[in-house]
Amino acid sequence: MSTAEAHYTSSGPTGAPGFQIAGASPGLRPALLRRIERLLSHAPPPAPPPRPDDPDPRADVPAALSHTRLDSDTTVLTHTVHVGRDHADVYGAYHAHAVVLWGESTSPTLPIDTWGSSAWRTGARGTGPVRGHGTPGRPAAETGGLPCADGAPSPERLTAFTRRHRGRVAAVLTDVLHALGEDGETARQVVLVGSGTEVAHWIALACHSLPFDLAALLTFTTGTRRPDLAPHHVIGVTCGSAFVDAATGDRYRVHHPRTGAEPATEPGAEPATELLTWAVAAAALWEAGRGDLLHATLAAAPRDPGVSLSRRARDLGGALACAALAEGVELPASTAPDAVSWCRARVGEHPRAWWAALLTALTAGGPPRPEAAHDLATALERRFDSALTTPLVTAALEGLPELLVEEPDNADLREALRWSRDRLGSVREDRPLRCAREALQRALTRDGTPVHVLLELFRLSDLLLQPHLQEEHAARLLVPWLLEDGAGRAAVARLLGEPGQARSRSAVLRALDTRAREEPGPVLDLVARDAPAWLLDPPPPPLRALRAVQRLAAARRGAGPARGAGAADTDLAELALVTDTLDPGGEPDGASLRLALRIAWAGRAPDTGRAARTLRAHPRPEVAEAASSLVVEAVRPHRRITALADLLMDHYLDLFPPRHRPVVELVALTGRLRDVGRGAGTDRVVRRHLDLLLSRAGRGPLGEDAARAVVERVLDPDGFAADDRVFALEFAEFAALATPELAAAYTRRARAELPPVLRGDHRMCAAHAWLWWARSGSPAWEAVRGPLLDQVLAPSLRALRPARRRDAYALIGAVAPDTAEQVRSWMEDGTPGRGRPRGFGTVLRRVSPGPVRARRDRSAPAPGSRTRPRSGPGR
Repeated sequence: MSTAEAHYTSSGPTGAPGFQIAGASPGLRPALLRRIERLLSHAPPPAPPPRPDDPDPRADVPAALSHTRLDSDTTVLTHTVHVGRDHADVYGAYHAHAVVLWGESTSPTLPIDTWGSSAWRTGARGTGPVRGHGTPGRPAAETGGLPCADGAPSPERLTAFTRRHRGRVAAVLTDVLHALGEDGETARQVVLVGSGTEVAHWIALACHSLPFDLAALLTFTTGTRRPDLAPHHVIGVTCGSAFVDAATGDRYRVHHPRTGAEPATEPGAEPATELLTWAVAAAALWEAGRGDLLHATLAAAPRDPGVSLSRRARDLGGALACAALAEGVELPASTAPDAVSWCRARVGEHPRAWWAALLTALTAGGPPRPEAAHDLATALERRFDSALTTPLVTAALEGLPELLVEEPDNADLREALRWSRDRLGSVREDRPLRCAREALQRALTRDGTPVHVLLELFRLSDLLLQPHLQEEHAARLLVPWLLEDGAGRAAVARLLGEPGQARSRSAVLRALDTRAREEPGPVLDLVARDAPAWLLDPPPPPLRALRAVQRLAAARRGAGPARGAGAADTDLAELALVTDTLDPGGEPDGASLRLALRIAWAGRAPDTGRAARTLRAHPRPEVAEAASSLVVEAVRPHRRITALADLLMDHYLDLFPPRHRPVVELVALTGRLRDVGRGAGTDRVVRRHLDLLLSRAGRGPLGEDAARAVVERVLDPDGFAADDRVFALEFAEFAALATPELAAAYTRRARAELPPVLRGDHRMCAAHAWLWWARSGSPAWEAVRGPLLDQVLAPSLRALRPARRRDAYALIGAVAPDTAEQVRSWMEDGTPGRGRPRGFGTVLRRVSPGPVRARRDRSAPAPGSRTRPRSGPGR
């Protein structure tokens, strides 16, 4: 490296106005001097000193040191200081000393180390004392090297500075390295707010935390008049500078001075970037007073020109983290990945004691990634014994369960799980596994875990968890997979068939026995279709329900489907088989008989034949209760449900529980409304049906079917043909009790089904006119009666021939003269008002329609006559 010097000052002895170069080394070209001159401007003090005779104004305006790169081979190191008043007694004069460097540096001194050096000049060569300064010019530095570093911050001062700014150092170092960018190109400039001395300490701390070649690339200025034009990586500005408020986050990273140890929130700045492991480890080493270890680690780091800066930063971070952890310096858990990645390839470079200290410290702050721990342990076990890697085994077990749930498709995690499960034998103490047990418990209690991850966790839990916890998880998580028809059933069955899962297998058998007592259908399906070998073995005697399911499935497989007369014998034989299994050697009690019925009927649709055969063979309350439960718990209406309800109501009314009677009676009445013709007393059937329908028994799908049945009953046109008086009575009960839902359902069906029936039939028109006009009822029926008259009846009456329309009025008048007149007035004159008939008679199906009259001439209406309204009264 070669050097040259130049001096730029406003205090020269020539008296020439303006700033000027007072001296320069031979060989400096004018073009280069002009470029250097642009770098040497400096901000003067804001005001003269308090006393005109103040001998040293530099106390208020400290020196500024800058390191600027002009091109790939040329850098300029400048030192600027105020010298008070010049020879013309002008306040604010300064002197700038520049050292131009060419080529690669061969000096062990970094540019920042020249801060405070005694070799920097404060006046031009050969000049006398500067007025107001009182100090003669010092000699220039020797050509061929940097100024001596006799004023650079010492490691002790850097350690004290780091402790004073605890919590900020890692963020500043991270931004400084990011500012270097790839290949030395600036990404975002770092702005350090503070005095020149404080900024110099920040820069010295960053440079001495980097390898020499990277530190030499860092450009900086501890103070400048125009920070917005500064081309440096690091820029120092004073507090209160307007530039700080204008600095934007897309170009600058601004760090403000503060007090205290908590991270500062910088106004207008972006959130801090993720801290680099190198920065965190370097800050921790400086705070611990281990600058020597930091320098030794950096010196040992290889320099590969082909490695990117980001990769080199990761390697430096891993090296510093490992060095710090091995020496007992605490680091956060975020540094573990880079540390593990770095040391995995350097197993042979350190002794066993160093590795033991590192692994203990590495896992103390938090578990590393299990895959990385597995790889490092595998590498270490090739050279050392397996006891060394015990901390890695426990750390992997602590992080594995939750990671498996979050990343179910990660094959490396499953491989790490198998490795850690095989290595559990090397863990001699129980205390290190406590965190692993807690993590496994949390993972097992999470919902939505894929079945293959669940099985891996169960194999681990058999080794880690206490027996009662293992059994609890087996019964809660594995049984649902067994009872569902899918791929998970076979996988869980294979797991429970493994020799090491005896405890879980016993817990699952007990849970299946409980399920067989409460809901035997899925258990019977499991045993009959996809039963694993361990489930076909005879269960322990206390598990009688599960044994009964097994025997019933075996009997059905051997007997095949029963047909014809043999069905009765098969049903009774199955019930006897299950009953004898549940309660061998005697008459079964009520509880056993109820459970036997549930097991024997599980998986089959209830039908009246099976219920009748069972009830005749065992006419007991338990059997009747089981049969009525099938009706109450039906999920949809079916003819077999209706038949079973009829059987219970007709023959076993006193045997099944009273709480089931409303639903059973409603189902039976629904069937009768659909199948029984009209006759004496059927209006009371409709009333009772509506009462049950409007009670709690009318909820659910059975209630919906009952509502459809009653609407069909009172809307059926064939009801007039059978018995019009009874039909009218039934309709009266419906109208009196109709709810908004029933009225709406009746209206929908009437609009869809009645117009074709009423069209051209004067008797049907007369009957519905009398029913709808004269029959008052609930508020819901009153709300829909008008639209029915206007939209269904009126169009049908208008469509009749005039003679047939008169016949319809005559039929209505034979029973209710007032109603006939009101209907006629409504249809012909639009007169509103409806009245109820004074008596209750038959619909005039039997009344003679009278003689057929000649068709009227439909000529145009006479002038002044009123036209017939198009629909309902008042329209």
